[in-house]
Amino acid sequence: MHIVLCSRYLFALQIKQDLATGRLVCNENTTAMLSAYIAQGEIGDYSEDEMPDHTYLKCISFVPQQTDELEQCIMQYHRGFG
Repeated sequence: MHIVLCSRYLFALQIKQDLATGRLVCNENTTAMLSAYIAQGEIGDYSEDEMPDHTYLKCISFVPQQTDELEQCIMQYHRGFG
């Protein structure tokens, strides 16, 4: 069981690194969804009170050219996980 959890964690770290360096190129929708999972893992559940707009995502570098529009899309996915 421990090996499976470790493998999942390493896989998630690799996805995060590949997105952040531009090595993994996806369409905007897939990038936003994967980034929302990263945000969920690093920040936790979305909170309307603590996260009223997309600026809470600026502390995480998801992709090389991260835009406000992408962050808004990530926020929508992150909000839906709760």
